Amino acid sequence: MKRSKVLACIMVVVMTISTLIPISAKAQTTKNEGVEVNLGEFYMLLPDYKEDEVNVQTEGSSVNIIDQKTGVVLETITCTSIPKDSPKLNSIIPQNETLAGDTSYYAITRDQNNWISTVRLEVMVVLYHSGSFASVQSIEGISMYLTKAQINTQIDQNSKSMYARSVSGSFPSTEIEYYGSCQVVTTTTIVSGETLNVGFSISQLLSQGLNVIQSSTSSNTYYVYTPSKIHGTFYTYSQHH
Repeated sequence: MKRSKVLACIMVVVMTISTLIPISAKAQTTKNEGVEVNLGEFYMLLPDYKEDEVNVQTEGSSVNIIDQKTGVVLETITCTSIPKDSPKLNSIIPQNETLAGDTSYYAITRDQNNWISTVRLEVMVVLYHSGSFASVQSIEGISMYLTKAQINTQIDQNSKSMYARSVSGSFPSTEIEYYGSCQVVTTTTIVSGETLNVGFSISQLLSQGLNVIQSSTSSNTYYVYTPSKIHGTFYTYSQHH
């Protein structure tokens, strides 16, 4: 009887371990899913892409993510050092205050190319650098706006949702997670058949996940709604070894 109880206990322990191991392994795999790109001072993990589906092309200080099948540039990523005398920093650095020599400002941008617009998510950070050590001291801003668009196209400001924060929950930090989403709205008209004056047909836009709504049953005016979501993490040390 005692032996049966011992065997039962052993089986419970084995079953518990066998269920825990896959969960732990899956979490570790999820951590490194996506494509990692080198931006110089930072590395960035792009969770929406797979390495066997896109090509990564570096052009100067920019990195292009290109669809392997179509050759289309899906997005362009940049990491730009902001000069300490740049007017862009006037609202951040108090007047007459100087930055330490080992501290710099950077603007990290992702330009996502949609069918009829390009949406930019920009995160501004303060980076401390000493020898081989680097960490983000603070996040100084996050914004989302259009850089290219068809006429009569704008972001619905009420649809915006953004954040950038330390993965560890505090600063200094070596890893930052960010998120931005919005709805881009284009007002357009039919020029021929179902072709809109933005250069695409209604069926083409619908097949790409865009919403096309006629303003009224008798109207020639249509509204095209393009959802945009840009998210991921960037960090000061590569996570892919």
